Amino acid sequence: MRPEWPKSRKMDRSLFLLFIAIVFLSGCDNTSNKTSAHKNKEKLSKEETINSIPLKPHVIESSPTDEERKLYQEGHDLWYNGDTEKGISVLRKFINKYPESSLADDAQSLIGTAYTNLDKYDKAISEYKEVKIKYPDSDNAAISLYNIAHTYFYEKNDFEKAKYYYQQFINEATEDDKKWRDIAIEQLENWDENTKRFEGYAERKKERELEAELYEQKDNPTKYLKITNHSWNKGGFGTVGLHDLTIKNTSKISYKDLVIKVEYFAESETLVGRNIRTIYKIIEPNTNLKITELNTGFIPADAHSSTVIIITALPVK
Repeated sequence: MRPEWPKSRKMDRSLFLLFIAIVFLSGCDNTSNKTSAHKNKEKLSKEETINSIPLKPHVIESSPTDEERKLYQEGHDLWYNGDTEKGISVLRKFINKYPESSLADDAQSLIGTAYTNLDKYDKAISEYKEVKIKYPDSDNAAISLYNIAHTYFYEKNDFEKAKYYYQQFINEATEDDKKWRDIAIEQLENWDENTKRFEGYAERKKERELEAELYEQKDNPTKYLKITNHSWNKGGFGTVGLHDLTIKNTSKISYKDLVIKVEYFAESETLVGRNIRTIYKIIEPNTNLKITELNTGFIPADAHSSTVIIITALPVK
């Protein structure tokens, strides 16, 4: 028979086991608290480190001359009003003509922004980098780093490079950049959440833009169908018009059944006749369609010249 523990010893053993359990749980709780406190301390320390980086002094630059200001403003206004390519050209002209101007860094930075507007993000980043390289002591040197980070993050979703340039910007930010530095700091403090939210955003944006572009091309065929060559002569003993055409499709979709309007003018340039015809062919994306001896029907005997206009076309499904 198995010997039984004395009652008093059984009670002592139960109390001992209870004591061990309490100590163990207390230790686990302390360890958990210490771990949590350590993580919070690490986070706080990191935030304090970022926020403790002093802002660099305001950059004082010399005033530009009237001639410099005028040419820079011309490039700026072209960009602002949507003539982006021409604006870039004028801004480059400004930089070449006035490389030492206090507005040269502004022009270089604006070129980067202009390429962003054109969705040429790699080119934009390259232009922003030129600001830091060519004008390291200018008031645009630091903010160009922010623009690079912003472009990497939102337009390219290259988060690793974006983080690097956000950190570089925080280190270089001046008193004039405080607003943007606060945004950059907040971005880094909520990095995991922000990157998760914007992961795949660039690709989805491209898809939406392409979809919108295709819809626009379907609804506006005459914007993308251009007549690049046209010649004609009279046939049928001078009673019908015979036309040779080259039509270029600059879109990303195919069109068919192109409806054209042919107008005829007398030698005095007076309109004397008009015919409508449909070209029952398919023109593929980014290709040319050549039409020879298109018969447009009867024409006035005094027709001396003609023009051809594309009225509409159907998108190929």
